[in-house]
Amino acid sequence: MLVTVARARSVRPDGSWFLLVVGPQSVVVASTALRAGATTAVAEVCCWAAGVLAYVSITTLVWTRLRRHGVAPADPTPVYWIAMGAGAISVLAGADVLLSTPWDGPVRAVTVVVLTVLAGWATALIPVLLAAGAWRHVRHRVPLRYEPSWWSAVFPIGMYAVATDRAGRATGAGPWDGAGHAVAWAALGARVLVGAAVLVERSDRRVAE
Repeated sequence: MLVTVARARSVRPDGSWFLLVVGPQSVVVASTALRAGATTAVAEVCCWAAGVLAYVSITTLVWTRLRRHGVAPADPTPVYWIAMGAGAISVLAGADVLLSTPWDGPVRAVTVVVLTVLAGWATALIPVLLAAGAWRHVRHRVPLRYEPSWWSAVFPIGMYAVATDRAGRATGAGPWDGAGHAVAWAALGARVLVGAAVLVERSDRRVAE
């Protein structure tokens, strides 16, 4: 019985599922830097669109799971920041497609609209994730100590900074450009804090030994 419950929990959608979006969107980002022709451009748009659809699908699955099973204090780990990072890298991939492809018309218009929605969604997730962390560690007093999953929060913050900056260039929307510059400092701060936490954790371990 316990084994069955453990297996059921292991397959529940969580933040790690968004890595399925990060993969194909990373391919798009790399491909736009190595553009080989018109055929490649079409493949990039298709891959980006597939990644966006995967993001919407996984978001729906995770949201449904959270509503159906509720959220325990131990649940909102830093891994859920990948949800924001997956949205951000989808913005970056779409912006790179716009900047490297001279297409006009419906394809460009749709891409700009989707980019704007994704950037807005990723932005909206930031206060939600911060509130979830405060709910977990402040209200329910889950110990705030280093764990490897904290690196799952560092990458999305940096990706958001790069993505919004690139989206601002691709769409001409100045606010996204400014947001990217501001969040870049937050990404640096997160990197320093987590790095310092690693050193403290190793120091404590050596003292305990």
